[in-house]
Amino acid sequence: MAASKVYDFLYADHEKVASILSQIEEDGALKETAVRAQKGKDHKTGFSAKVGGLGGEIGTNRGHQYEVRQTYDPLWRNSRKLIEYIGRTSQKPELLIGQMCVMEGDLIAFDQSVLSKLMAATSMRDFIASGIKEDDDQKKSAQKKIRDKMKEAEVIQKYIETLGLSIQFVLCTLQTGFWFNINRDYLYLHETDIPLKYPITISGKWQILGIIDALPNDQFSLDHLYDAGASPHIPNMITHLAQLIWGTSVSFGRPLASYGLKPLAIFREIVLPAFKSS
Repeated sequence: MAASKVYDFLYADHEKVASILSQIEEDGALKETAVRAQKGKDHKTGFSAKVGGLGGEIGTNRGHQYEVRQTYDPLWRNSRKLIEYIGRTSQKPELLIGQMCVMEGDLIAFDQSVLSKLMAATSMRDFIASGIKEDDDQKKSAQKKIRDKMKEAEVIQKYIETLGLSIQFVLCTLQTGFWFNINRDYLYLHETDIPLKYPITISGKWQILGIIDALPNDQFSLDHLYDAGASPHIPNMITHLAQLIWGTSVSFGRPLASYGLKPLAIFREIVLPAFKSS
């Protein structure tokens, strides 16, 4: 039977979807669907004879049957099933850590992997420095502040050269933004579609099935660990690295105002052409 809705999947993490469905479904996540049909006929073999004026037949019935088996790929059915399950059970999503929801909005995409190859350029250091917040210390001269920013930018530049940047997305909806990375293996776009076909936004409205895994303004704060008495267990190097990572995130990572999202599927409903009546 044909489905009432057909989805165009831009991204689908089949393994993660299956791991969740296996906990929801009584029999676990579907791995394979098979339809079987049997066909065959019986035929009779033997002979007839007359004994003492009585007639009769002696023989045996033998049947020949064969089986037709069709196997279907359930991966997309699993994604669809989870999408519809979450859609039925949720209304307006609560924006809390661990909340799974389906949201619709505008999709921004940018491939930063090319930046890893451009990091050696001096101009990239200036670009990084422009995104670093200026020191508020009034005792430092303007030139000293610029030198400090350039030193920090140089460290960030070397750090990013070793960091594997990838495709990043932002879903703009509910008057806020949801930032996330993706696994390229589950992305159904040509490798040059971003940025050649879609320089910034991917046309149309898109829906995302995902799990909220970060809140706005929660980046790089160790205060709650210090308040919990964890400071003796945090190496000094971690504190220094936190400053480095913060500068990198401001320029290349999740903005302070954005939620973090773990994407399970990116999709939109498509319209099939109507069948012509004969």
